[in-house]
Amino acid sequence: MELGQFINLEIKDASSRKLLKYRSKIIDKDKDFLYITYPVEEQNGKTAYFPLGTHFHVSYIGSEEKVYHFTSEILKKKKETNPSHLYRNSKG
Repeated sequence: MELGQFINLEIKDASSRKLLKYRSKIIDKDKDFLYITYPVEEQNGKTAYFPLGTHFHVSYIGSEEKVYHFTSEILKKKKETNPSHLYRNSKG
């Protein structure tokens, strides 16, 4: 995973049970965590806000055009020049 790379996030809506899809971008990372921009819903282009502890299915396309998947959760929110969410990094 590289800085500036887009990732896809999926979550099931609790009330409708529909699978909602979001897109975000990695803006920082370290060994254990990813910092991403606030997710944008693919269907309507609106920024989404989720509570801490929200779990997502994350996917991205690696450098060799392989698709990688893992689950993660929002652990922290940062409000700086670029507001971001902190996720547990399950892939190096």
